[in-house]
Amino acid sequence: MSRRLMLGALAACALLMAGCESGGEGPVVDTPDRAPPDGQDAGPQPDPAPDPDPDPDRPDAGEGGGWIELGTGTRTFEPLDPGQEVPIIQGIQGGFHVWGGFRGGGFDDGDVRLRFWLDLDGQTLARADYAEFGLPTDRRDPTTYDYAGVAVVYDSNDAVQPTSGSTMTLRVEVESIGDGQVLEDMIEVVPVCCE
Repeated sequence: MSRRLMLGALAACALLMAGCESGGEGPVVDTPDRAPPDGQDAGPQPDPAPDPDPDPDRPDAGEGGGWIELGTGTRTFEPLDPGQEVPIIQGIQGGFHVWGGFRGGGFDDGDVRLRFWLDLDGQTLARADYAEFGLPTDRRDPTTYDYAGVAVVYDSNDAVQPTSGSTMTLRVEVESIGDGQVLEDMIEVVPVCCE
């Protein structure tokens, strides 16, 4: 290392270290283990513990403690209402799909298999099958998994137009390999072609 480069690095470190020492001046940063000095307002305090059930509408936990709620969404989970219209999307490779997603919790997400089906009168028209290792969590509730952006792909493009506007059953199965739980949910939706 050249002498000039070493001197520059030392100067930068000295400046950084000097910026860390407030010398008793500047704003007081409140931390949980240090109260602010007398006469200074601590400002708003965080809640001591998160609400054990942040969403009272989420499904009850199953026998193993796990639960899931089927929905849709391209980037984040969006809940579905029974009979809700969902768009049929033409993908860039020429196939068609609807977006699937779910939220859930209470199961081991270290190794999971996710399966989605879209059925019309008991016949599967579209499907998805994924393996995942660690699911994304809801930023507001880190105990809840938030999984979206699943392309539930039609088996045949020929089935899209004739079934558009029909009431179908969207189903999901989440199998946790780690703890053996198999969680399922389903909802009636009306896929409508085409966006």
